Parts: sequence; structure tokens; C-alpha cells
Amino acid sequence: MKIDRKTEMKIDGLIKKMTLKEKVAQLSGEGGIIPAFSTVDIRRLGIPGIKCADGPHGVRVDKATSFPVSISTAATWDPKLMWKLAAAMGRETRAKGRDQLLAPCINICRDPRNGRTNEAFGEDPFLTARMAVAYVKGLHSEGVMDCVKHYACNNEEKDRHNENLVYIDERTLREIYLPAFKAAVQKAGCVSIMGAYNGVNGKYCCHNEHLLDILKNEWGFKGFVVSDWGACHSTVPSINAGLDLEMPDGRYLGKDLIKAVRQGKVKMQTVDGAVRRVLRAKFWAGLFGKKSKPNEKLVQCKQHVDLARKAATESIVLLKNKNGLLPLDTRKLKSIAVIGHNADVARLGDYGSSHVSPTYTITPLAGILEKAGSIRINYAHGCTLTGGTRDMMKRAVSVAKESDVAILFIGIGGEMEGEGLDRQHLYLPADQVKLIRKIAGVNKKTIAVIIGGSVITMEGWVNRVPAVLHAWYPGLEGGYAIADVLFGGHNPSGKMPLTTPQSEKQMPGFTKVYQKEGPGYRWFDRRKLKPLFPFGHGLSYTEFKYSALKIHPKKSFPREKVTVSLDVRNTGRRTGSEVVQLYIRDLKSSVPRPEKELKGFAKVNLNPGEKKKVKIALDADALVFYDVKRKNFVVEPGKFEVLIGSSSQDIRLKGRFEKVSRD
Repeated sequence: MKIDRKTEMKIDGLIKKMTLKEKVAQLSGEGGIIPAFSTVDIRRLGIPGIKCADGPHGVRVDKATSFPVSISTAATWDPKLMWKLAAAMGRETRAKGRDQLLAPCINICRDPRNGRTNEAFGEDPFLTARMAVAYVKGLHSEGVMDCVKHYACNNEEKDRHNENLVYIDERTLREIYLPAFKAAVQKAGCVSIMGAYNGVNGKYCCHNEHLLDILKNEWGFKGFVVSDWGACHSTVPSINAGLDLEMPDGRYLGKDLIKAVRQGKVKMQTVDGAVRRVLRAKFWAGLFGKKSKPNEKLVQCKQHVDLARKAATESIVLLKNKNGLLPLDTRKLKSIAVIGHNADVARLGDYGSSHVSPTYTITPLAGILEKAGSIRINYAHGCTLTGGTRDMMKRAVSVAKESDVAILFIGIGGEMEGEGLDRQHLYLPADQVKLIRKIAGVNKKTIAVIIGGSVITMEGWVNRVPAVLHAWYPGLEGGYAIADVLFGGHNPSGKMPLTTPQSEKQMPGFTKVYQKEGPGYRWFDRRKLKPLFPFGHGLSYTEFKYSALKIHPKKSFPREKVTVSLDVRNTGRRTGSEVVQLYIRDLKSSVPRPEKELKGFAKVNLNPGEKKKVKIALDADALVFYDVKRKNFVVEPGKFEVLIGSSSQDIRLKGRFEKVSRD
């Protein structure tokens, strides 16, 4: 967020004219019986309030486009697409007469049982940072304020309002849970950051001096810090630590703040600083100028719906495809069994603050019916998400037996995960597993389509089905997107932003003490564990060959850039996209380092037989670790290995380069 000197002088003038009461009024929401989503106007001075709306996969105000959830978008590995989605959400935010979208959510998925996994971008800080920067810039292109959340280490919904304190060492905090926030500040110029409900190392985030000092003094954040709704727990500690705006009301930063200033417990300079940050954001967003009128015609327009459908198709991950069962060939099929509760309902995400209500939805069953043409579709409910009856399953087995192919829609929904609701387990309810086994037992061509915002373990059934797709929560036209992939209208290119364990036994404890290894593939690599589906995994209907790896320069000083290039060829018969992933391994370090870390990726689209050169630049940040003694990030001289792969486990090419000291 950039503000010129002339605007800063205007802010100076306004602050000088404001009374203490007016200043404090800028630092809290307007309150009310219903949780407020606005701050107050000061009409005497012509200072407008801020009108905000929930996100992050659409505008939660009446009806709006329900885009795929963030974890779904992360599976596209496409920051350019993320930018377009955020710009569309920005347009709908403005069309609704709002100034700020409470997004993006960039919580690192420490454990996929966290109920809000669907709202964020997965387990890896590099991928999350890339998507976060694209999201913020997309909103900014429409003049809409962002609200990057939840700062920091917000990874559990259980008891989130009451002493939910997490404990983490400084290096893990800096290397895993803060980089995406730093990127949002320094690379995207974000306008606001939301303090989380939880505490870190003994102090709530909204009055955590250490976290807020990093944000404002180390990173140079010029925007304002807002509490999550009800996450402020104090007056003097919060304002002195760096909280600028309490939402949804002024329980602590209201009358009690005025009293604290008059008693000398809070300096007027501190209050002025918070007011300055809020006013700075208002000027940046053009709130002092002539505001555009709300325009509902822009909401859920064809352009946005088409974009939502594109994002959904790009996000679907082909986890398994034994003997090339997919895509389905309509010329060879007379009947298809469509089974499962999730087939005839459009799952859009959880029912918390991220829920978006479109004017219509396309279910998977509707999408299949639209694509199937003359093929007979036999639908059976099978069971609900959590249970079923003997007659329901009997009917499902019957239609599966009489059909050429069975497509089984399994998974979870907002009733089982979301804001305020962590998952109890990663595996499916027993009746869903029973249904899968029964269907696969009578139809060898059974395709399992997972609906849900996180990973599903597949003990007891994954080896019984030849094909598995992960469709996430794919938005309002998700049914069309799923059908596009099933019938070959779109070649799947999604890659997992999460590691799928073989069982929960491979996972660390879901406790408040953070593991030093980091989450996801870092944990699996360090413990020599083989996941069911690794981070970055995703198959295609075609094949890709990697070759001609080049690294330049082979030897350089620590802060100098290194360029990695390679050739990728589509060796199959279908046009497709591949996500080339670059991981780095520090071969010798003075401190323990991960076995590998994602530090670059590129998505490339290729026609059959086509070859393209892919280039990925590595700057010094790609090689750093946090030195707790120096209290800074450092690059040590030494040798580094480059690992190029189609997933974190499917490494196709390797090479090395060296960083040498200037001494």
C-alpha cells in the first residue's frame, strides 16, 4: 500500500482536528445486535466508515458468485488464475457497496483435521505465499481493501475463543507460519491484517507484542491490524502492542480506551498512530472521493460464472487412474450408475463466515446428465454423509450391478468441517466405506469422486477402485466442472496442496505444541514415511517427459540469483498442463534443514508432441534459514541440490550448484 506525501499531510490535518472521542471511534466497529461489518462515519469531518464483507471464495452478502474454495484454488497451482478470481471477487465486493473483503485466508495447514483447511492454500509456505500475493493484487486491481488473515498460527477451531494458546519455537514460526504474511506485506502491499483468535507462546495474537513488532517494525507494514470478531481481549495491552481496530464493537478499544488515555496508561501518540493507519487505508481505497454506486448486474455475471467453472476444472486432482479408466468414452457406454449423497447436492464449503450463497448451483448429478447425452443414468442415494439404511444400499448395489460404470460421490460437507468445527478423523464414516466396498464389489469400473475441503484417508477401499478424483468444494458450477473432467472435456491438471497420509497413524498429534519438522511433506520426509498421495501429486490423461536440466551459474555468491531451466515434452495424445515443481535441498548445513523445500513451480500447457522450455529463478530467499542466534535469515555458503519433479515424491531431474563466501 503506497500513499504519497500529500495524502499523509491530509491525514495529519484530520488527526489534528479530531477529538479524543472521534479518534477512538475510528478504532472499533459500529456494534449492534447483529455482528457489525462496518465502522462509523465522522460526519463533522467528512470521514467515512469502512464497509466490509466476508470472504474468501466469494462475497458473503445476499447472493453472489460462489467460486471454488481456496484449497481448491491452491490445487490449480496457478497464481495468474488466482489473480483473476480475486479481481472478480473485488468487482462483486464493490458491486455490493462494500469497501473491503475479509480475505485471503493464508493459514498454513498444520493438520488437515483443522476445520478451516478449505479456506486456505494448504501446507506449504511457498505455495501459500504465491497465492496470497496474487489474491491481494487481484483485489487491489479493483480498488478493494484486502484483509489478510489469520495472524498467526491459526490452525485449530476447537475452543478457539478461550485460552487457545499454541507453542512454537522461533525458527519454525519464521520459516513456516510467517512467510506468506511477509510476502503479502512486502510483495503485495496489503492494506490490513487480521489478528487471530488464538494465542502464541502465552499471549493472544491481538496483543502479542512479538508478532505485531515483526509485522510493523521488521516488515514495515503501513496498513492497519484488525482483530478477528471478538478476538480482542484487552485495552492497554492491545493498543500498546499494535492492534489498530477492534471488531465488531468497542468493548475494549472504546470507552475504556478513552479512560486509559486520560489516565496516562496509553499515549495520545499511540492512538494517533492507530488512527493514521486506518485513515491511510481509507484514502488508499478512495473512500474520501466519489464512491461508485452498487451495481448488482456485475454480481454473478456470465464472466464470473465462467471463471468459477474454469477454476473448478483446473483444481480437480486425478489421484488414481488404473488402466486408463478415465476419461469415460461416451461412445462405449450405455449406462452409468451415479451413487452417493454428494452426487445430488452442491457442496460449496462450510457454513461459517466463508459461506457464499449463489442464486443457483449445479450438482454433480446435473453435470453428468448434461454431458451424458443418450447414456442412461441410474441414480441411487446409497447413504448420507454419516449413515444409511439397508434398503438405500441395496438400491445402490442394484443400479451399480446393472450399469457399465459406477461413479461414486463420497466425502464430507460443511456439517463435518468448517469454522468452529474441526474434523474428528481423516477417514470416511463407516457407512460410506461400506458403500464403496459394496459398489466396487459388483462393478469393477467404479470411480470414486471425493467432495470435501481437506484430505481423506482411504484405508480399506482405495485398492478396490481403479480411479479416484478429488474435486474439493468446486463452486456454483462445480457439477459441470466434474463432468468435464470425467468425460474428457478437460484434462485434469490439479496437484495436491496437501499430503494424504495412508492413515492417521502417520500424522503428528493434533496438539497445541507445534512440531519443529514443519507440517505435511516436511514431516513425512523427516520421518521417512510414505504417504498415500504426496504433496504436489496429480495425474493427467497424457504423459510428460522432463529433460535438459541446466543451472546457471553453477557457482555464485549467496545473494546472487540462480536460474534453473529444463525442457518438458507432452509425449501423450491429449493436450494437457503440467505443474513443474522445484525443490531445494541444502546438502550441508550448520542446523537441521528439511529434506526438501518447494522453492519454485511453473504450470505449462502442451499440445501432443509439443516441447517447451521452463525457466525458474531462485533468489536468495529460496536458500535461507532463520538463524536464532543472529535473529535474522541467512544463506550459508555450500552446495545445494535442485530436485525437479511432478510431485514432492516423483522427482524426475536432479542437479547441483554452490554458494561461495565473498571472504
